[in-house]
Amino acid sequence: MICKLCHSKHAENISFMTLFRPELLCPSCQKKYIPHDSVEIIPFTDGWIEYHSLMDIVEENPSIKKYLFRFMRTYFTEWMKSPSDNLILIIDDDEYNRFELWFPVIRGFSPLYFYSVTYYDWSVYPDNLF
Repeated sequence: MICKLCHSKHAENISFMTLFRPELLCPSCQKKYIPHDSVEIIPFTDGWIEYHSLMDIVEENPSIKKYLFRFMRTYFTEWMKSPSDNLILIIDDDEYNRFELWFPVIRGFSPLYFYSVTYYDWSVYPDNLF
C-alpha cells in the first residue's frame, strides 16, 4: 500500500478483516498523526477563547492538512450539544493569518470556541489585540 500522507510504501497483513478496509496510513504516520484534544484558554479583556486543537503538531503541508481535516468529525457531537448562542469557529490558515482583521468584530461574544486540526500559536499576536 502507499501511504496517503507521506507517499511511502508499506506492507500490510491482509486478512478477511482488512480486505475491504485497508490501512491508508503507514505505521509511522499512524503514530505521528494520532488525534487527541488539547484545550487552551486564552483570556482577553471582554471574556475568553476556548481553543481546541485536535493535534499538537504544526503542519505546513496543505495536502496533509486537508487529509487530517477528516478527524474534525470528532467535534461534531460536541458542537451539536452546545447551546445555540455559542460562537464556534473552525480555524485554518486563512483565519489564523487574518486574525487581526476579524477578531475585533467578534470579541463582544464570549466565550468564543475555536477549533483547529493542527496547533496554532496564538502568542504571536500582540496582547493589546486581546
